[in-house]
Amino acid sequence: MSTIANFLAIWWRPLLFFAWFQELSELLINDRYTAFLRPEFGYVLGIGTFIVGGFLLVGVGEMRSRQFNPRQVLTALILLLPLFYLHNARGVSLDSYAFEKRSLGFASLTPNGEFETNDQTSLNPLQNPRRNRQCRVKAQKVNILDLGDAPSVYQGKRVKLVGMLHQSDAWVKKEFGDDTRVVFRFIVTCCVADAYPGLVLVQGNDLPKFSEGTWVEVEGTFRVLKKDGHRAMLMEESTIKRTQEPGQPYLF
Repeated sequence: MSTIANFLAIWWRPLLFFAWFQELSELLINDRYTAFLRPEFGYVLGIGTFIVGGFLLVGVGEMRSRQFNPRQVLTALILLLPLFYLHNARGVSLDSYAFEKRSLGFASLTPNGEFETNDQTSLNPLQNPRRNRQCRVKAQKVNILDLGDAPSVYQGKRVKLVGMLHQSDAWVKKEFGDDTRVVFRFIVTCCVADAYPGLVLVQGNDLPKFSEGTWVEVEGTFRVLKKDGHRAMLMEESTIKRTQEPGQPYLF
C-alpha cells in the first residue's frame, strides 16, 4: 500500500495533466469540440491545450518523493470529473426532449431577416388559394438559418432541408392543426448551453409518421405566414423521408 501511495505522490500531477492534454488534443484534432462549442472558438481550446502541456512539463520536471495525503486525492478527483463528463458525453446531442424544454413558441418560428411582399394572400395562415400544386421545380437545398435570415429570397420557392422531427407539440397542434409537423435544428450562439431551436412548420398530404427525434429530409414550398400578429415559417405541400444524422447536428 505504501508503494502505491508513494507512486501516486510522485506521479499524480503528471498523470492528471497528461490525461487532460490527451483529451483536449483529441477534441481539437477530430473537431469533437464542435459538439458543444462554436468552431470559431477552437483557438481558445488550442491555447488551453498549450497551457495544460506546459503544466505537464512542469509536473514532470518537479517529480520528487513526497507524501500522498487525502487533500491531494480530493484535488485529483475534482480535476478528473470534467474528463469523465467529456468521455460520457461522446456522441450525445440535443434532441426532442431538449426541444420541448427550450422551444420559444412563435420566437422560434419567426424569421430574423426582413420580409417584404405585396402578395397578402401568401401571408394568410395555412390558407392560400393561389398555390400551384402542379409545379414541381427542383428544390433548393437550404437550412433553417438560411430561411430565417433571408425569407424574401425563398418565399414561394421549393426548398429542401434536413432537421429533426417533432410531432407531439401541443402548442403547435392547437395553433396550426393536428396534422402540422415541426422540423427543427438547434442553433448555437456560443456553446450548447445557450443553444435554442430554430424550426419550420411542415404540412402536406398523407405525411408519414416517424418516431420523435428522427432525422428527416423535408421538401416543400416555403412561405411566411401571419398568425395573431406574429410571423412564422411554413413549408407547404411537403414530402418527408428519413435520412441520416448530419455530421454536425447544430447550426452556427
